[in-house]
Amino acid sequence: MGQRHLPVGINIALMITAATLVTAALGVAVFGDRFTALELALGIAMLAQAAFLGYLSSRGQDRSGNIGRGVLFSIAGGALLGGAQLIVGYLSRQASPYLLGFAWEFGTGLTAFSLLAALSLRRGGGLPTPPVSFLKILLAVSPTAFGSTLFAVAITQGPIGLAGAIQATQGAFAALLSYFLIKERLRWTQVVLIIVMVVTLACLK
Repeated sequence: MGQRHLPVGINIALMITAATLVTAALGVAVFGDRFTALELALGIAMLAQAAFLGYLSSRGQDRSGNIGRGVLFSIAGGALLGGAQLIVGYLSRQASPYLLGFAWEFGTGLTAFSLLAALSLRRGGGLPTPPVSFLKILLAVSPTAFGSTLFAVAITQGPIGLAGAIQATQGAFAALLSYFLIKERLRWTQVVLIIVMVVTLACLK
């Protein structure tokens, strides 16, 4: 809902930041995660870079919505996502993270589609999405199943909050994919920031 009131890049940056902070705090409380000073500094740097990249990507977009409400929704959504990531982290350490990552995405999609189908049929309509269109959507979102699976594996290898901070690089990948796939122009400041994010990520090794 934050996306209704905020530019997409800012909405995503706020959600990622809130999710990472909540996940990191819960990871310390539940799993006893500990961060080195370098990990903490680089994690904060990546969040700041992601937020700035979101701002740059959103420049020129419509800002006619309720900014305060948009920020509230984005932060609340990120906090809920952070709680969900903690649950995934706990289950990943108890069972196969590969199976869990796939089940997470499949269950999310199945639940959403079932609710939409039930609502549409209750109103006397047909399925909310024609079968052919549904298959195209399924193909388009299929990479998220692999991404969630890899995240489920990553959070078994170290502090869950650090894995969440690394997720902030999705803004950089989104900008690059937009450039190559839909020819969206990249400003030189975005290019520089993406390079800085890659260097910061390499320093975490």
